[in-house]
Amino acid sequence: MTDDLNWVCWGPYWYPDGKHIVYAGADHSNPAVRPNYDLYWMNVESGKKVRLTYAPAAERPPRFQSGRQEDHVDVVARRHSAADYR
Repeated sequence: MTDDLNWVCWGPYWYPDGKHIVYAGADHSNPAVRPNYDLYWMNVESGKKVRLTYAPAAERPPRFQSGRQEDHVDVVARRHSAADYR
């Protein structure tokens, strides 16, 4: 998904069309900054990537539900910590 050794990418999931992958990725180049994982959409043939999320919280890998339209992606994000609800 990347040749940049400073990036960590995980949770790649094939989109139902078989032509795209959605994955979480973060830049780990600065050890003083906590990496933030966002979701990326990649065209497998061209390698073109599009960032899907721009949030300060870590994104979870997407889920694809059967019976839904192919252009629908469910994103699960952790927006708050447990401490925010106490």
